[in-house]
Amino acid sequence: PMRLFLLTSLLLVAFSARAQTYFYINTIQVQPGQPSDQDQVSLALMGDLSSSGAYIVSSSATVSGSTVTLDVVAADPGGLAVLVPHTE
Repeated sequence: PMRLFLLTSLLLVAFSARAQTYFYINTIQVQPGQPSDQDQVSLALMGDLSSSGAYIVSSSATVSGSTVTLDVVAADPGGLAVLVPHTE
């Protein structure tokens, strides 16, 4: 009985613990493919979220000279640990 109680308690703690959420980026698509200095450019990030409950909270881009910095914030209130295709 005590072992069963401890095992059950550990499982509950393991399932209720918050895990990190990841957006695994496989491809970054740039449109147009060969932009000039005057073109507006759009980016599409294609990859996988780390669980069935994960979602993107926000995404933004900043440009400094020829460097583009992307910030993507993801969250996961819970879900199955499977890779879920996503494009942002």
